[in-house]
Amino acid sequence: METKEILIYPNLKRVRLFFFSGFVFFLLAALFAWLGIYFWTIFLVFLGVFNFFFNYGKAFNNEALLKIDDTGIEDNMNFPKLGKIEWQNIKYAEISDLIGFDTIFVYLKEPEKFISQKSFLMRPILNSNLKNYNCCIMFRCNVFPEKAEKVVDLINTLAKIKEK
Repeated sequence: METKEILIYPNLKRVRLFFFSGFVFFLLAALFAWLGIYFWTIFLVFLGVFNFFFNYGKAFNNEALLKIDDTGIEDNMNFPKLGKIEWQNIKYAEISDLIGFDTIFVYLKEPEKFISQKSFLMRPILNSNLKNYNCCIMFRCNVFPEKAEKVVDLINTLAKIKEK
């Protein structure tokens, strides 16, 4: 059975709100600098820069976050990007709460093999996720909350079909 490519795009209004909320950090930093509280000024400037860096690509790039096709799921959402996740390696997916955010957990049949194929910079992150959550692949749903249940159902359905 051939699967048509399915693209999952973010809710751009929501992502741009996250991006521009970084200005709040800079405004608070200016206020603290004016009050002479320099530790919090530096901390808030750092948070503002991090917010811009982390959300810039998502806010102004119209690229799909997830691409689901015959071969598997391609991740363009995480930093760093995980690349292609083959259907043969996917067990199932579920939505769970992680630090107050709905998160899609994708469980793999052979997570160690998947991790070993990634760069040395990604391995510690993926190993930490595997150790702490028993799952190395996670997608936060805060940029597409209205599509999260459908994405999980689609992943589970296609993983079962491709398994046969």
